[in-house]
Amino acid sequence: MELSTTESSPVIAIEVPFAVSQSSIANAVERLGGRDAVKKFSISPEEGSLNLNFRPSDPFSHPVHSCCVKSNDWLVKLRLPKRTADLPLSQRLKKLDHAPEFSLIGKIQNVVRFRDLVDFQWLKQEDSFGKNLHAMMGSMDCS
Repeated sequence: MELSTTESSPVIAIEVPFAVSQSSIANAVERLGGRDAVKKFSISPEEGSLNLNFRPSDPFSHPVHSCCVKSNDWLVKLRLPKRTADLPLSQRLKKLDHAPEFSLIGKIQNVVRFRDLVDFQWLKQEDSFGKNLHAMMGSMDCS
């Protein structure tokens, strides 16, 4: 087993209550308030919190607030052959004829978690009153 280390800045882990694939990273960042909100939070995580919005374009959607906790974990990169990509991790490790290659990316100093319950939310898709209210709220026309 080869273990290599790289010099890096401290790492912040963000636990989100949904699956994130390589193709949905941009959508996940948008739900957290965008790149600017994540960058601002990463500079000083003790001073603020991230808000997770499941429907960012919907003004009736209430965000879930995060809590930031200290951590003593490490971020490790594990490199496995692509020929086993369709198998679960445990089976992929069993099929290896050599020890996997590890890289130590950095120390996770803070973990951002979204553990609070979401408020009740109003879905307006089939409701004519909701559609009219959404149209008025969007244009700020309350007449």
